Parts: sequence; structure tokens; C-alpha cells
Amino acid sequence: YWRDWSSDVCSSDLEIDHNQIVSDDGRGIIMDSSSRDNTIHDNLIDVRYSARVTEGEYVENQVYGIRDRYGSGGNKIFKNRIQVATAIDGMIAGIYVGSDNADPAMDGIEVYDNEIHAFGGGSGWLTKGSTGIVLDWVNKIKITGNRITTDALPVMLAQKNENLTIDGNVFIKPATGKAWEKDITNPNNNAMTGKNTEE
Repeated sequence: YWRDWSSDVCSSDLEIDHNQIVSDDGRGIIMDSSSRDNTIHDNLIDVRYSARVTEGEYVENQVYGIRDRYGSGGNKIFKNRIQVATAIDGMIAGIYVGSDNADPAMDGIEVYDNEIHAFGGGSGWLTKGSTGIVLDWVNKIKITGNRITTDALPVMLAQKNENLTIDGNVFIKPATGKAWEKDITNPNNNAMTGKNTEE
């Protein structure tokens, strides 16, 4: 079903493609509630906050281009063009893959060949500013061939993540010359392989 800010998908085996989503309510596409084995590709997503939200469903003022959570494993996210931004403090992620705690069903997800631009933010609960891709409580995830421009972190490993492949991505520093924040690494993250390029 559709909401005024985004597509909230709770089904499986869907193809979500060639949509243009523009929102000032901080959400693009959300895969939720065991929404498995979908393909999300060739979408143009531009989401942001221009003013702090104080009421409604998402008052935490976090911005996501694509969010994959709560048992929604096996999804393929590729060839999307994503821009996320905010004029207020809060967390920003071009793509956020993960749940709030251990979730065995968050596995087998592939994120590849996306172009992500993430800017703004501040005192978010996971990072100081914007992040291209966030991984949180996931297993057997492949992050490959993405091109990410951000003023904080290109990829962030949050809680326990296992068997990650992060390879062949290009991380582009912001034109302002601002240094990236250090990655928030966690000793529970393991088995990460791959080489990436910085520009």
C-alpha cells in the first residue's frame, strides 16, 4: 500500500522499479515485516527534512532513501539513484539494512550498483551526520559496485554484522573538503572482505 511519503512494502517476490519518489517527510521505500525476495531497482529517490517534525508517525526525524528491516531478507537493491538530505539534526542514510536487534531472517541481501548522495544531519543516534549505507544486525550481505558521496561516512557497521562482502565500491569525499567521521566499528562485526576506492 501507499502512504503520502513513500512506498511501505510488506509483501514478497515483488519488483519495485522505475518509480520517482520525492518526499519532505524523510522516507523513500521501506521493506518491512518479512517482505522477502523482492527486487528494488532503477528508482529515483529524493527524500529530506526541511523542518523538524513534532507529531505524526515518524517524529524521530531520521531520513532513509531505502530501508530494509524486520525479517526482510533476500532482497536485491540495485541501480537506484538516491539523494537524502536534511536541514536539521538527525540520522541520514541512503540505504539502511538491518533490524533493532538480532534477526536471523535479515540475510542474503544484495546492494549493488546504486548511486547515493547523502548530506546534512548531526546528532543522530548512530552517527554524526550522513551515511551512504548502514548495516545493522545482518548476515551474508553483499555491498558491491556502489558509488557513494557523503559528508560523514560512506558505509557504517552498527551492531553485530557477520559475513559481509563490501567490495568494488567508490567512496567520494565531499566537495567542501570536510573530513569523514571515523567509522563506528564494533568488535562483533566479522568476516568482512573486499577492496574499495576513495576519490
